[in-house]
This record gives sequence, C-alpha cells and structure tokens, in this order.
Amino acid sequence: MAVTYYCKHCKKDVPAGESCPHCGEKLSASSAHLRWSILRHPLGDWFSWNRFLRLLIPVFLLVLLLALITEGIGGGLYGIEALLRSGFMQTLGLLFLLLCLLIGLFLLLRGNELLDCTVDSRGIHIATFVPSPTALSLLLRGKSPKMLQNVKKEGEEAIPCVEERKISWNEIRRVQVWSEKSTILFYAPSYLLRLPLPCTPYSFPDTLDMIRDRLGKKKQVILPRSLRPVLPKTDKQKRKATPSSSKKSTEKRELTPEFLEEIQKMNAYDEAAARKNG
Repeated sequence: MAVTYYCKHCKKDVPAGESCPHCGEKLSASSAHLRWSILRHPLGDWFSWNRFLRLLIPVFLLVLLLALITEGIGGGLYGIEALLRSGFMQTLGLLFLLLCLLIGLFLLLRGNELLDCTVDSRGIHIATFVPSPTALSLLLRGKSPKMLQNVKKEGEEAIPCVEERKISWNEIRRVQVWSEKSTILFYAPSYLLRLPLPCTPYSFPDTLDMIRDRLGKKKQVILPRSLRPVLPKTDKQKRKATPSSSKKSTEKRELTPEFLEEIQKMNAYDEAAARKNG
C-alpha cells in the first residue's frame, strides 16, 4: 500500500506527487498519509481482551495480597499456611475463570467491527465502526440504540462510528513491533500501552517506514532496532574498522622450526596424495 496525499481542492486522496493529477494544485508534505480498514471480531482479538484483563488481573492480585497480609498479621506463618490450604485459592481461581467467561460472552455479543486506521502527519487515528448494528451491540459498546434511527435515515449502507482513538507523534514514548501479527504498539508513557495499531500485510512495511521517518531521530522515544535509522559511518569509525599495517605485521606467523616442520609434513602429504591419484 503506497502513501497517498489528500487534495484540499478535490477533497479526495490522490497518488503521491508534487501536484494533484486532477486539478493541478500543489500537494503539501503534511497531507501524506496511509489509510486502510480491517474487519475483525473482538472475541478473537487479544487487545480487546487486554482492555479488561489489564484491570481484572491487578484487582485479583491485590485481593490475594491483602488476604495474605491479613492472615500473616493475625496468625503469622501458620495463618498464611492455613489460608493456602483452605479453599480460598480455589474459590478465587473459579471466580476469575467465571469473569473471563463473562468477558468472552460480552465480546461475542458485541459482533463484528470495522477498524478504519489512518497514519498521517498528526499521528495515528483509529475509528471503530459497526457494520451490522443492533440495539444490543450498541448497548454493549456504551452507545444509545437511537443511533439505529440515524442510520436508517442516512441509508441502508450507513455504518455508525462507535469509538475513535488517536495518539499524536509528540505523545509517543515507546514503540514495539509485533511482526507475526502485523501489529504496532504505541506507549504513552513508556510503561503504559496507549494504542495498538493492527495493520494489513500490505500496509505494514509502509507504516514502519513512516514511523521511522517521524520518530527515528527522537532520543526520548524508545524504539526497536528495526525502526532506528541507519546512520553513515564517520571517518573515525571507518579508521577503527580498517586494521593498520603495523597490526597486520604483528599478526604474521614467525618462521620457527616447528612451523617449518609443519610445512614439510603438509608437502609430504600432498605428494603422497598425488602419487596415489596418479
């Protein structure tokens, strides 16, 4: 997927170039962008689960820690041992499993969603649309069923937008690349995942190139090595890479008696091999 430009006069995307091929107006560098769409189901998307588990897991760990501290203060090591032998851990595990099943049912009932992803000069933008909206799918996304009336007024092909997420280039503090899933993770601050960007196999390389151009030279942003720009070697680095003549002379092997004897053995072996072949 190639980078496209937006013509303000024609109000549509046009191929890359100095001017619009339709109206001839000059295209600004800031209008360059990438845009693609992905249809997915939240039940099979790890990051949809992650939005719930990143809250659920710390809560369960906090409850377990508070229980251990309370028993430790009241009964010491014997109290902690009694707590671990009791059915508290099993109950906590079953409750966690039940909540995971409820989250799975919640994501299943939300239905398919269409992600419209854009990378431009301002940052990364993801808009979530519901292709076949129902009152239940809108309620589970925190939207009013009245949106269905607006969809019917606009036409049968109208798709409501239920969520918009974005992050600017200045906010990004860390980037991770998940090449196996063609996904790029943006953190702001560096320890908090702010926005996962799913890409298609066609848009993934061009998106990495745009991120490299925007963030590659920023020292405050933690980037993987694949996104760091390759800088040309300086004269000092070239001199270090080239071995000096004095070093080469010291690496030459001295003509010791042992070395001469080794050469004679090798010559005798070659002569014997030649006679055998002849």
